[in-house]
Amino acid sequence: MAEVLFHRLPDKALGCDAPEEKVVSEKTLLTLFEVKRVVADFYSLTVKELESNNRTWRIVLPRWVAFKFARELFGFPLAEIGRQFGGKDHGTVLHGIRQLKDYAEANHKLRCELEELSKAFHEFEIELPKANRFRITELPNTVF
Repeated sequence: MAEVLFHRLPDKALGCDAPEEKVVSEKTLLTLFEVKRVVADFYSLTVKELESNNRTWRIVLPRWVAFKFARELFGFPLAEIGRQFGGKDHGTVLHGIRQLKDYAEANHKLRCELEELSKAFHEFEIELPKANRFRITELPNTVF
């Protein structure tokens, strides 16, 4: 569901009566929900499962991945990330991000998955949070 922006060219510049449409951008806006959706789809989960209190590894690892990208892409405070993931505590978010970093250093497959997701997020335009309450940084070129 890509958002497409169109630009109308002036009739005189084309030398014809009918205006043409030119595609300017086909990038979808990246929101926190999109981060959750992309990570959930990547790991064959639902967004509800990511937001749940389920502690099985099948859900915990993808949740940590979503925490990481929410922090990196949007610069959200840890407490805000936790709130957006079903009311998790900021300490839970921090622990997850740190654990993910440790696991990624030791697990080549996980590093590859994180890099693949990072590349997928480069396909989006980042939507600034309402009222610019949070700092936005550029997309990282490295996984960590």
